[in-house]
Amino acid sequence: MVNRFIKVKSLVCIENTITVELDFSRNLKRFFHQNSFYIRYGKDISRHNYSILVIPVVFCLDSISWTLGADLIVDSIDRDAFESSRIIRKLFNKRYPSNENNSVLRSEKIIETRSVDGNSGLLFSGGIDALHSLKTKINDISVLYNILGLRVCLDNLEYYKNWKLKLSKTAKKLDKDIEFIETNFFCVFNFALLNGLYKKHFDYVNWDEAIGQAIIPLGLCAPVAVDSISELLISSSFTESYKELRGADPVITDSLRFYGIQVKQIGYEYNRTEKILQILSWLKENEIIPEVCNTNHVLGREGNCGVCDKCARTSVTLLLEDENLEILDYPLMNRI
Repeated sequence: MVNRFIKVKSLVCIENTITVELDFSRNLKRFFHQNSFYIRYGKDISRHNYSILVIPVVFCLDSISWTLGADLIVDSIDRDAFESSRIIRKLFNKRYPSNENNSVLRSEKIIETRSVDGNSGLLFSGGIDALHSLKTKINDISVLYNILGLRVCLDNLEYYKNWKLKLSKTAKKLDKDIEFIETNFFCVFNFALLNGLYKKHFDYVNWDEAIGQAIIPLGLCAPVAVDSISELLISSSFTESYKELRGADPVITDSLRFYGIQVKQIGYEYNRTEKILQILSWLKENEIIPEVCNTNHVLGREGNCGVCDKCARTSVTLLLEDENLEILDYPLMNRI
């Protein structure tokens, strides 16, 4: 294969914002709409050194560089993050042998990590899986992390204003801090082209589900997570009965570490129906409306639509338990 690389050419952090400029081999140019992106946090992170600030950048690019068979090059990196990259690439090579390659994360310096004790943080979407995790670990979790820019374009200001307000209210009710992390990374990379050219290697599942679903958002938490937690939790999307390795598989997520923080997936032993029933009374007690909808959020609209597959499955579970649908905040009862 022709030599391929993606290099972090420059990384600048001013107060709460990391700005990254990339260099890449000419044979990768078509995969990038532009060569720079930003990651913005809710607090000043500029006191951190390069080896910490580059962690979210590495987690954004690492699974992409493996897919493309390209080395990822940085100046320095925390040893935990470096070892995570090595393990993840090995796992992907084993799972997807038709795309096996020898690409690596290359760094001039490997910075020794630390031992840390602290509370847990949770990657939080407001959905059933995340709310189940929050209830399960309510006494251990001190902070929630939500990523802005994953599915809805950042110029939809009204959507994000209301979205942040809703999740902030939930966090306040439960006496938890919440950190919002904004990035335009998903507008920089040509994921449509990546899917079109490489989907055949991933059992024709889209790239995000097969590879990047969990790794990217988890890594984005790093510069604020290192201040307060020792464990970063992510909610399961699948159950133990699902045998195919995917990007959100616990084999993948639980192999991730950065700067002394261990990633751990929870809720894998429960299916969606069990999760709903376990948290239903708790949701009612705290007047929390779960975000279960696929359609509205992809389109940049608020709330649950009541007609997509996820809304319908959730509704059926409630109706079979003789529950009304008020907790979902839509009039689906009139459609059944």
